[in-house]
Order: sequence, then structure tokens, then C-alpha cells
Amino acid sequence: MTGANQKTADIKTGSVVSIIIPTYNCADFLPETIESVKAQTHPHWELLILDDGSTDDTESVVRPYLLDDRIRYFKLAKQDSCGARVRNIGFTKSTGDYICYLDSDDLLYPDALQVLLKPLLKNERTQYSKAFFTCIDEYSREIRNRGIHLIRLYGNDNEMDGNDKGAPQYAVPPGFRHDLKTMMDVQFSIQLATVLFRREALVKLGPFREDLSHSDDFEFFIRMVVDDPSVMETVPAYTLKYRIRSTALTSDVSKLSALIGCHIRVLNDIYAWQNLPEEAIAYKNHVFVNSYRRAARNQLNVRRPQMVWYLARLAWNDPSIEKIELIRQFWSILLQASLPMILYFQLVTIKDWLRRLRYQQLTPLGRQVLTTG
Repeated sequence: MTGANQKTADIKTGSVVSIIIPTYNCADFLPETIESVKAQTHPHWELLILDDGSTDDTESVVRPYLLDDRIRYFKLAKQDSCGARVRNIGFTKSTGDYICYLDSDDLLYPDALQVLLKPLLKNERTQYSKAFFTCIDEYSREIRNRGIHLIRLYGNDNEMDGNDKGAPQYAVPPGFRHDLKTMMDVQFSIQLATVLFRREALVKLGPFREDLSHSDDFEFFIRMVVDDPSVMETVPAYTLKYRIRSTALTSDVSKLSALIGCHIRVLNDIYAWQNLPEEAIAYKNHVFVNSYRRAARNQLNVRRPQMVWYLARLAWNDPSIEKIELIRQFWSILLQASLPMILYFQLVTIKDWLRRLRYQQLTPLGRQVLTTG
């Protein structure tokens, strides 16, 4: 049985995974992402590429892949919205009983679908299976100091050394949790593409919120955990290579303000839910402060101390935050942000002092030349 008949049979048996890729101007990375899907050890999948009005070569890059009847391409009219709208459209066009959302610059490990399907096929109560990710840069080189590192039990991690020890086996680090408190506090440790969903679970959960420009995936996962955390199973394996690009963090004040503002709005919406557990309400203030603190820490890591102070002022003016908790969490970051600024101003002062000293030692003619030059 081949072609369309094979595909129909696979759907009936519930083994087809619909992989939904929203994309916008990502022609440089999209082919590698598509190849990672084609390399899956689980062959029963369909790939839906939803182009949100790209102006680059995305369409011409995708065209050769359409010879594979498992791959479909949809050209959408660009709208001023986030990826939530495109993901929702992709879901309505999909046919599989399992859904995977994949960014157009990230890569799946070859056995990703096989690994994530296993707990869903084993236990009908399990509605979501989730795994872990490693990080790569623009050149697909691994970034070892990012992400959550599993403990390797045995097996071969390096596919290039020719040492065949079998597939690597991992264990989750001690103390690692994906409960509501951890997700609210960490904000957040799940990457969307590391989760495989049953179709009926997504129907019950509802669509991604299209009114949010940011944090729609965070809100979606909190909804998922609040609904019933027991139906989600964690698999100790890497299934995704998450790409970190140099343009990911912005130094633009207005964009940073919009990003943190949208996230705070999501938190306010979450805390207005009637079904939120008491434990989540108890650490509300800590969660709000930590949102600003984590954003500030990210800016500090990329050497933007002025942004740290900007975020501190935003947090101070947020009426939902207790000032004592804010000071407790922010003082060390502000100190680290202040040191380079203090050194900078000290250097400017010294340079100005040396310039004045040199000016005083010049003859009147030399002073005139220095002033006019």
C-alpha cells in the first residue's frame, strides 16, 4: 500500500504526526529544518509549512520539497500578529492524530517523533509527551552552556566518532520538575517543539491566544498544566535542537517594554482565572518580580546594563509588586549592572582630567589649535 492509500490507512490507525511550521523570512534556515523532518525514523508524518507573508526566497526554497506528498505549503497574507494565528490555522489544516509545532529555524533529532510517540501509544490517558532540547547557533554548532542538561547513563553522544555504543540513554537531573510552580517561576522551561500533543487534547484545551504579541506559548502551557498536569509525561531524551540567533535579544527600549508588558498582562490574566490552585496564588508577587528579574538578567548577560536599570524602573512602577521583594531580588543584578557603568564614567573622568592637564601645558597658540581643531 503506497501513496494516498497508505496515508489514509496511517491516519485511521492514529499513527500520523502533523508537524506544523509557521515561517516568516526564514529561507536561510528552513531547508535544514525540513531535512530534519524528512530524516525522522518514524515515517508516518505530514509537514505543513505556513508562510506568513514572507518577502524573501521562502517559496522557491520550499518548492522542490513539495514533490514529497507528505509536505504541504500554504502562502498566507501577512497580518500584524504573532505566531499564534499561524499555528491555529495550521492546526485546522492538519489531519494527523498527533500534533507537533516546530519553529522554522529549529531542528528535530532523527528519532524525535518516535521517542515522543512511545508514551502516547503506551498509555491512552497520557495526552502530552515532552522531552528536552539542546541549543545551537546560526551555524548549527552546539552551545553547551544553554538549556537543561540530562544525565547520560550510557551510549554514544557523538555520531561522528565511529564508536558504535548504541543510542545514548539519559536520566532527568535530580530535582527537575515541570509542575505549575516551576513553570510560573522559571517562565518557562518547556520549548513548544519538544511536546507532542494528542489532537483531542488540543481541541479540549483551545487555540493559542491570537490577541497576544508575545508569551502566547507560555499562557498555553500554563493552561495545559492547570487543566490536568497528570496527563503529561516527561521523556528523558533530547528531541530538539533549539536555535539561538544573535538577533534574538533586542536593545530597543520600546520593543523590550512591549515584550515585558505583554508578559505581565498574561500573568494578570492567569491570576484572574477561577481554577488557579491556591499554591499559585501564594507566590504571585514572587512570580511578577521574577519576570522583570529574568528579563534584566538576560540583558545583563549580553552586556546591556542600561536596560537593567530600565527594567528595574518598570518593576518599581508596577502596582502589583511589593517593593521589599523587588529589592531582595534585584539588588545583586543592579550591582552587577552598575559596576561597568561606574568604570565607564571613571574612565571618562580620567580622560577629561588628562585632557585638561594637557591643555594647561600648551602654549597659547597650541591651545587655539586644539580648540579649533
